[in-house]
Amino acid sequence: MLLAAERLRTRLETADADGTLTDREITEALGHVRAHSVDRGEDRAVLVVQVAASSWAQCYSYTELSTGTVQARALEECGG
Repeated sequence: MLLAAERLRTRLETADADGTLTDREITEALGHVRAHSVDRGEDRAVLVVQVAASSWAQCYSYTELSTGTVQARALEECGG
């Protein structure tokens, strides 16, 4: 599962190459997966996405950083 989460992080980071993740870039990076939430701040976006494979699923928080990178963090639960 970590591999799927890392692939998504890489797609988001590639989309963030210009320093801003637009709604369209997020949608394209996610493909058929829907974000549980997208929280936008002045200079970053934080997405919560459930990554699943086979019978296993886990939510991850993807944070757009000012350095042009995206950080992934496994969450205990997906939240609301």
